[in-house]
Amino acid sequence: EIPRNRKLHPLQLLIRRMENAYAKPLTSTDDVGPDSSDVITVTQSNYNTYFDDEFTAKTSMKQNTTINLVGTFNNVNFIFNKKVHIIGKNCVINQGTIKFTGDSHASTVTNVTIRNRNPGNINKHGIEIVEVNNCKITNVKIDNYDKYESFGIFVFSSNGNIITNNEIKNL
Repeated sequence: EIPRNRKLHPLQLLIRRMENAYAKPLTSTDDVGPDSSDVITVTQSNYNTYFDDEFTAKTSMKQNTTINLVGTFNNVNFIFNKKVHIIGKNCVINQGTIKFTGDSHASTVTNVTIRNRNPGNINKHGIEIVEVNNCKITNVKIDNYDKYESFGIFVFSSNGNIITNNEIKNL
């Protein structure tokens, strides 16, 4: 600690200011709670039980939950801000996106089919990985069309993600 009455070098002044300038990140794993071993089954008919009006997983869904997506889904998205494991069971998503953001690091998706073929789509992606790391996408089939920007799997500002054994058509 440098005495306050002593004249400081400009670099020391800068360091002192920087020490007081730290702000905790807005998204932190402290806020998502402990890991869960919950397994839930989501269908088109019970979708609103688990997702809000903005397509985001409700806060009652715990981190590390395994989500079995069963059957056909139409015009819905799946947005996660905490780690989850998605397993498709004869799952087809028509006009929808699976998105990982916030604290959804190390999430997984497997055995899902996504079809986004509406000619009116604007910036529609099959899967989005946005500022999260170490996610794993396997055995996913995506048929995506967008007049302006067509990405089957859109990865932005993310590292260490593994994308293997997928079939993507962007027409």
